[in-house]
Amino acid sequence: MMSKLTALVAILVMMVSPVAVLAQDAQAQTSASASVRTPDSPLWGLGVALDKIRLLLATSDDAKARVGLQIAEKRLIELKAAAEEGKLNAVQKAEREHARTLADVKVRIKSLKDNKGVDELDKTTDIEKRVLEHENNVVTAAAGIEARIKVRGALTEQQSALLQAFLDSLDNSTGALRIEIQNKKEKIRERLEEEGENETEIDHAFNETQKKHRFSEFFKERASERIEAAVKTIVDAKTAAAELSANATTNATARRLNAGLHLVEKAEFHLNVSQNAFADTHYEKSFGQATAALNIARSAERILSGRSDEREAFEKTEREEQRAEEKVEIKIRIDGNRTHVKVEIGRDGTREEAEFTLDATDRETVVTEIDARTSLTREEVERYVGADLTVQTNVRAKFEREFRESRLRMEQELQSKEKRTRLEAELRERADKQAAEERQKLMESIRERTKDGSGSSREG
Repeated sequence: MMSKLTALVAILVMMVSPVAVLAQDAQAQTSASASVRTPDSPLWGLGVALDKIRLLLATSDDAKARVGLQIAEKRLIELKAAAEEGKLNAVQKAEREHARTLADVKVRIKSLKDNKGVDELDKTTDIEKRVLEHENNVVTAAAGIEARIKVRGALTEQQSALLQAFLDSLDNSTGALRIEIQNKKEKIRERLEEEGENETEIDHAFNETQKKHRFSEFFKERASERIEAAVKTIVDAKTAAAELSANATTNATARRLNAGLHLVEKAEFHLNVSQNAFADTHYEKSFGQATAALNIARSAERILSGRSDEREAFEKTEREEQRAEEKVEIKIRIDGNRTHVKVEIGRDGTREEAEFTLDATDRETVVTEIDARTSLTREEVERYVGADLTVQTNVRAKFEREFRESRLRMEQELQSKEKRTRLEAELRERADKQAAEERQKLMESIRERTKDGSGSSREG
């Protein structure tokens, strides 16, 4: 009976044209808040089964990846709706299906192949754009869920903790896809080299493919939204810091306040880099830095609100900074009165390159020209170029070491302060105990004297 039903469903699905299915998906997404079925609905399981049949009917790996991302979008909408209604079991089901769907998309990306390297690049770039769009929707959904968690009294402590766990899982849901896409693009580079393309031609192919899929427009629009969200979240974190500061009566609270403010400073740094990059029309860089600012600010706000511990937040911050990091290589060669400069910047599988010669050998001119001709900010160029125009090669390691040393100093200061406070408390307790003992002795002495005095009176 079930096999006949499955066959009937498959026939019905095949009768529906792909265009109609896509149109239905788009309409469902725009009106999701009004008509979305959450996993507690009896019909939700049927919808999931139909989606799996749609996936089976896709004929190639790139088609399966595209359909998979459409299905993941539906699961995300259902997850958000269930979270808004406080249906935690439904959230868990939707999140599980969302993760399974993205895991299948990852497999399809890895398996994707075409007759020519440029065609494989085109299909991979198309999927990358769709992954970025889905990731942006994940960020929006996560912000909505977090807003509900922050409303006091709306959820129990247990519900808030469960939703926070789902939120953490959601935050990391597309990370594996990004890594897989980067790996795929590196393999495509190797394949294009084998097909006889030189490095310049390969870079041109990558850049032209991104133009075809309108990456610049996407990053411009999304960077603007991400900057706005980062600014708001930083304000929320500072508000939480002010509230915590007013009630900072314990060492643990003071430690939490310092840790949160440390992350706020880092978020503001990335926000500043993002805003400068946006002003210079380097939209992809702006988007990446704004994303780092937003996520670090969220970690800061969670610490300051007591929804996350310091260690977890610092680990997330390190991951965000590594993700936002650009792989920069600067080569400088001085030949008489001229300076030859070559700059290569790697960012999420793409490369930016600038090569030029200057009729000058002073550091100021070289730094200014690198700043003007690349997406690097002047501050970033200053980090890489030494005082004598030698290039510093271990800049990232240096900054990571400085960051860890800064954290260690802060922890040591807090521990020292905590020890001093504990010692002062012990001294006060000891002094109070000693004073109490002295008072007790004095009272006993007074009682003895009173007793002796009354006895003498009776004898007289």
